Amino acid sequence: MRRLESGGVVPFVDDSVWAKDAYLAGDDKSRAAALIHALTSSAPLIWAARGGYGAMRILPELEQGLPEANGSQAFLGFSDVTALFPLLNRKGYRCLHGPVVSQVGSLVEGGDAGFEALRRTLISGEGAERIRFRGRVPENEGVIEGRLVGGNLCLCAALAGTEYGPDYQSAILFIEDVGEPAYRLDRYLSQLELAGAFKGLRGVVVGHLGARGEEAKRAVARVSEICSKWLIPMITGLPIGHGNRNACLEYGAQVALRHGAPDESGRGACVLTRIP
Repeated sequence: MRRLESGGVVPFVDDSVWAKDAYLAGDDKSRAAALIHALTSSAPLIWAARGGYGAMRILPELEQGLPEANGSQAFLGFSDVTALFPLLNRKGYRCLHGPVVSQVGSLVEGGDAGFEALRRTLISGEGAERIRFRGRVPENEGVIEGRLVGGNLCLCAALAGTEYGPDYQSAILFIEDVGEPAYRLDRYLSQLELAGAFKGLRGVVVGHLGARGEEAKRAVARVSEICSKWLIPMITGLPIGHGNRNACLEYGAQVALRHGAPDESGRGACVLTRIP
């Protein structure tokens, strides 16, 4: 909070963030009511304090109790709260995939995915217009255009087969995760594939999956295998995740992802641009 204040941002902290119910920040009805109250208030941006395990449990309450959006209010967070994004997006709320409050202390200072980028988002209520990064890219340079959907891979898989999942048709899927071994990431990816999520995708962009070394290589290899099967371009290196870089992406926005030709290591320059 001191770092935010030094950057000219002083959030209002709702009392509900201190609630406890076993491993949750309050019971389901209380958490749903707090979020509904926030989203229907005059606050221009609602910001998740933490990743939000248990977010899926309040989806029915939100569907029934949250009215359609009547403004340009935005909801900022990532990790488990990405389970809320498809429903909120359908109700007209703008969803920004980016750092939660508890991540602020560990963010790097500058760059498209650092603290300064977050500060601009908090002040403007807008996600990044442009994000530059390097990652593994297809053989030839090109441009992928589509609607940006996704978030935490585990939650994308958990929503598969429910009425609360995103529409993957003509979309670009972005994914990240944390603390999962390669075999579990494989399971989530396989579940998404079996649920038909890859059929209509235009591309897949991989952020930080939380795995390291050989585990990370195996996980990315599995993503590549599935994308190759469905003839979908895959790009890695998107600066999002649970580490010290987490770019602010607007969920559901139309974007253009330009990538250069790969160098000897298979990596190339990428630019993700939001289309107005």
